Amino acid sequence: MGQEIKRVNSVSENKIDLSNLKSGLYIIKFLNMNNEKIVKKVLKN
Repeated sequence: MGQEIKRVNSVSENKIDLSNLKSGLYIIKFLNMNNEKIVKKVLKN
């Protein structure tokens, strides 16, 4: 719990492939083009 499980340096087509992750709640953190930190919660079924 609370560990980094995936790091992506570049995102093509504004998509991140999460298909290899188990079901659960994930917190996604990323920087946008303006270097603003964005945090989102994702529930994978």
